[in-house]
Amino acid sequence: MPVQWAFNPKIGPRFFSFFLRHLFLLMANFVFHHIAFSLFLFSFFEDF
Repeated sequence: MPVQWAFNPKIGPRFFSFFLRHLFLLMANFVFHHIAFSLFLFSFFEDF
């Protein structure tokens, strides 16, 4: 993907919104799994 596309008014905003949405979903997914995994580990080690 050329860099000029980012500065093209027809393609730029759509690409940036798609990229930001993808990045936000990745971060939310990572945070959710991290919290769920740490809670799972905490409840698992609490039994001992």
